[in-house]
Amino acid sequence: MISTMQVPDFTDPQCLTDLINSVQVGPEVLTGVAIGLLVFGVLNCFFGYPLFRVLLGIFAGIAGGLLSFSLSFQFFGADLPAAAITGVTAAVLCAIVLFQLYYVSVFIIGSGLGVFLASTATNMLGYGQVPLAMAISGVVAGLLALVIQKAVIILATALFGALYAVMGFAQLIGAGIDLEKLRSDPTNIVDWRNPDTKLYIMAGCVVVLAIAGIVVQYLILRKVRRRKEQTVQADDSYDED
Repeated sequence: MISTMQVPDFTDPQCLTDLINSVQVGPEVLTGVAIGLLVFGVLNCFFGYPLFRVLLGIFAGIAGGLLSFSLSFQFFGADLPAAAITGVTAAVLCAIVLFQLYYVSVFIIGSGLGVFLASTATNMLGYGQVPLAMAISGVVAGLLALVIQKAVIILATALFGALYAVMGFAQLIGAGIDLEKLRSDPTNIVDWRNPDTKLYIMAGCVVVLAIAGIVVQYLILRKVRRRKEQTVQADDSYDED
């Protein structure tokens, strides 16, 4: 008999603490995650707009697959094959849906940027996470992304890509997540009121890498636009002949 599935409340600090303490994460797992973050971050940072739909589809597939696997693992009573099949199916569906629904993807990426900026700002000001400010910022940024798609997508992919890349690289060189600190207090990994030198260095690297990503993406788009214009001109000349 299947028991009622309890969906975990990740907004509850105690639930988050129990989850992290129950997960046995070894150094090799963190290394694999770090490499994945580094590769995915670099692709997002420098090729985010040209590969936007593909990268977002991959990200949605991974996120949807992991969440479905976790929930179905509880629902099926730790039945690994059933949970794996559910997770893979959900990953494929999530990837296909967001790949096809372009404007939904644009709103999501813009909304994510707004929530991230609002959360970072309120934390740095010492107010912690303010749900109302994050919600308003997310909706406004999502709608703004639909109006000025190219600029917002380039900014968001460059910023998030730079963040992922720096986090992955920091983990590989031993300056990333401290497992013991994470297990003791997973809700306060970063002390915004008393930031250390490492945080300043990482933040600076994210800003510099994000700016480089924005420049590179605009250069790529300019080159693509010129090629299209040359192709059109060549076709017009051929038609006149």
